Amino acid sequence: MSAARRAGVAAAFAAAVVCAAPAAVRADAGEWRFGVDAFGAALHPPGVWQLGAGAGVHAAYGLSTAWSLAASASWRAVLPATDLNGDPVTAKHLAGAVVGATFALDVFRIVPFLTAGAGAYVVGSKEGVRLAPAAELGLSLEYLLTRSIAVGVELGRARLLWLDGALVWGVDFGLRASYVLW
Repeated sequence: MSAARRAGVAAAFAAAVVCAAPAAVRADAGEWRFGVDAFGAALHPPGVWQLGAGAGVHAAYGLSTAWSLAASASWRAVLPATDLNGDPVTAKHLAGAVVGATFALDVFRIVPFLTAGAGAYVVGSKEGVRLAPAAELGLSLEYLLTRSIAVGVELGRARLLWLDGALVWGVDFGLRASYVLW
């Protein structure tokens, strides 16, 4: 094995050890978690994909070492598109809030979060402004930098919106950062 390959294997092993190292248990009942999110967004009205970007904030209150009450607020903009019939679909701005529950497996330095919630979005386009009830399910991973600071990725946050008499679904993928207030 060449020296470069041995160095690569050693670096990969060291990274795996650091990522899998047990962390001081961070989740406690009564803790507050606050964070920010930046993401790419996709919206799928019937027959078309609209792509865009957005940002948001999230907060959670720990009920136990694994469960938290969660709330988030976000804004996203999606670009205009053309549907399968060649008809234009206008750009949209979505601003909304969701409340729900989060389950976190807080044992290692990399912490998976599973979140489910319900809320509403205000959807604006040149056709006007509408209110859309929503349900969401999300999966994210955070890496503990310290006991109070984490950075991570939003692996996927899927949402169903009831908009103009039809189910519209969307998904976000992005980055997140969190701070735990003890």
